[in-house]
Amino acid sequence: MHLELLNRDPEQRRGVTPRLAWLLLASGLIYLAPALILNWNAWGGSPTNQALCGCGDPAMFTWFLGWPAHALSHGMNPLHASSVLVPEGLNLMSATSILGLGLPLSPVTWIWGPAATLNVTLSLIPWLTALSTTAFLVRFLRHRWLAVPFAGLVAFSPFVVSAMRVGHLNVGAIFLLPLIGISVDELLRTRRYPPVRVGIALGVLLAGEVLVSTEQLMFTAVVLSVLGLGGLVALRGEGRRHLALGLLAAGGSAALFAGPLVAYALLGPQHLSGVVWAEVPYNGLRWRDIAGTVDNVQGGSWSMWTGALSPTMVSPGDVGWVTGILAVLGLALRRSCSALVAAAVGVVAMFLALSGLEWGGVWIHLYRMPLLSSALQGRLIAYTLIAAVLLVAMLADELMGLGARIGRAGRGVGLVAAAGVLLLAALPVAGSAKDMPLTLTKLGEPAWFATHGEHLKGEVVLPVPTGFSIIGDALSWQARDGYGWSQPGFEGPQGLLRRFGAQRHAADVLERISAGFTGEPPAPSSKNLVAVRQALRYWGVRYVVVPTDVSWPSTKLVRTPNYAVAFLTAALGTRPQVDAKALVWDLKAGGWGHRVPGAERSARECWKAPQTLQAAYEVSRCVIDRGGASRP
Repeated sequence: MHLELLNRDPEQRRGVTPRLAWLLLASGLIYLAPALILNWNAWGGSPTNQALCGCGDPAMFTWFLGWPAHALSHGMNPLHASSVLVPEGLNLMSATSILGLGLPLSPVTWIWGPAATLNVTLSLIPWLTALSTTAFLVRFLRHRWLAVPFAGLVAFSPFVVSAMRVGHLNVGAIFLLPLIGISVDELLRTRRYPPVRVGIALGVLLAGEVLVSTEQLMFTAVVLSVLGLGGLVALRGEGRRHLALGLLAAGGSAALFAGPLVAYALLGPQHLSGVVWAEVPYNGLRWRDIAGTVDNVQGGSWSMWTGALSPTMVSPGDVGWVTGILAVLGLALRRSCSALVAAAVGVVAMFLALSGLEWGGVWIHLYRMPLLSSALQGRLIAYTLIAAVLLVAMLADELMGLGARIGRAGRGVGLVAAAGVLLLAALPVAGSAKDMPLTLTKLGEPAWFATHGEHLKGEVVLPVPTGFSIIGDALSWQARDGYGWSQPGFEGPQGLLRRFGAQRHAADVLERISAGFTGEPPAPSSKNLVAVRQALRYWGVRYVVVPTDVSWPSTKLVRTPNYAVAFLTAALGTRPQVDAKALVWDLKAGGWGHRVPGAERSARECWKAPQTLQAAYEVSRCVIDRGGASRP
C-alpha cells in the first residue's frame, strides 16, 4: 500500500470537531491538577527548601538546573563549568545537563533558587508531555476530544513518573517526541503545509532535543532515518518530492541549530568518549518489566536514600500486556498505514529496549556501534509507549464510530466501550499513581558550608563525602551556595574514575572514604596516602572539609567521619581546625605537614565509631601523637 493512500485513511474523514486550541486548553487545565499533585509535597510545603533528595541524581540535576542561571548572570559559558572537575571543568553538552529546561527556567532560579527550579521541573515535564501528546493524537482521531484523556496515559505513565521519582529528568522529559512525530506525520501523510517550513520546524525540534537529552536525540535520529528512507521508497510522484524537500530542510536546519551543540558534545573540551556504561548490553528492560507483571518494589535499593525518595517503584518499562492487546485490536480495526507505521515503530523499539540477556534482545549485537555504547537502551521504550497509546486511542475512536453507525442508542454503547478501553489502558498509570505525590525531604547542608559557602569565591574545596561519590550531596551544597567555590570531580558519567587520569587512584580512595556501603574503607597505606596528597596538589585544593553534623539527607550512606579524619590526618600530617561543626584543613595556611610515620597502624588504632565532633578531633590528635609526625 503506497503512502498516498493515507489521505483516504479513516482519521481524515472528520465532522464538526473541537479546534486544536480548545483541546490544548482543556488538556492544559485538566492535567495541571495531577501535575501539581505529583509534587504536591513541595507546593504544599516549602519548594525552596524541599526536594526529592539533596543526594545522588537529584543533587546532580539540582546542580544542572541551577548552573545556566548562574552562567548567564555572570557572563559565563553555559555549556562549560569550571567549578567542578577542576582544573579541566565540565562539558555540559557531554552530560545529562537538560539545558533545554534549565535555561528557560533561569528566572525561577534567580528568584527562588535551584531547589525550586527542580520542583517546578518535576511538575512541568508531565504537564508539557500531556499537551504535546494531545496535539499528536488529535491528528489521527475522528473524535478529536479523545486525544485529551488518552494523552494522560503517556504523561503520567510509569516511564515518566518513575523518572521523576528518582530525579532522572532527562529520561522522563519526552515532551518533544510527540511534536517530532507531528512533523514526521505532516511530511509523510497529511502534507498541509510547505515541506520546507515543516522541515525547518523539525530541525528546530531536534535542536531542542539536544538540549534535553542527547541520548534521546540519537534514538530519534535513528527512527527518523528509518521512517524517512521507508517513505522515500513507498511514496510516488509529488509525495516523494514533498518528503524529500522536507527531509533536506530538516537536515539543514538541524545542522545549523543542533550541529554546533552536537559537535561540542562529541568533540568539545572534556567531552566523554569511549564506553560510558560498562554493562550497556544488559542494562535494558526485561519482558516482565514491559508486561507490567513486576510487583512494586517496597524500598529495595532505593531505601538507602533514607526515605528521601518515594517508597514504591513501578518499572519504567511498564506498558502492560493489557495495553498491548488493546493496541493490537486498534491496529486490526483501523487498518491504515499510519496504524501500521505506529505498530512497527512500537514493536521495533520494544525489542531494541530489551536487555541482551532477554529473549529477542538485539542490543547485544548493536551496542558496539559508534555512540550506542554510551546509550542505555531501555529508554527506547518511550517510543513503544507513545505508539501503543496511539493505537489504543484509535481503537476507542473506531468503537465510537461503530456505535454512531448503529444509531442514537449505539452512540451511548460506543462511548461506554471507549471509556472501558481507556480504563483498561490506564492500569499502568494506576500503578505509577502510587508514587503521587512524590516523597520529598527537607534539604540539609552541613553547617560549615551554610556558614562559609557563599564567601569562598574562587577557592577549591574538597568536601568529604566528595561530590564525585555516589552520594553526591556536595553538588547540591555548591548549587545552593551560588557556585562560588569549586570542587574536584562530578557525579554520574562525568564522575567515572577514568575521567580523573593520573588522579584516578586518589579519586577511588576518596570515594571509598566517603561512602559507607562500598565495602572496607581504604587502608592508609603509603601508596594511598601519597596518591591523595598528589591529587590535592594537582586539583589546587585550599580547604579539605569533613563535616560532623548530620544535617544532610543521606547521612546513613556516609562512612563515619572519624575514619576520613584519621586517613586525612595521616596523609596531611597535621591536625585540622574545628569550625562550624566540621574539621577543616586549610592547605594554604599551614595545612600541609609531613606524612605520619606508621600511619596505617596509628590510623587503625585511633579510629573510633562515635560520630561526634569531639570524637573525630580526638582521632586526629591520636594519629599525630602516636605517629610522632611534625609540622614542616
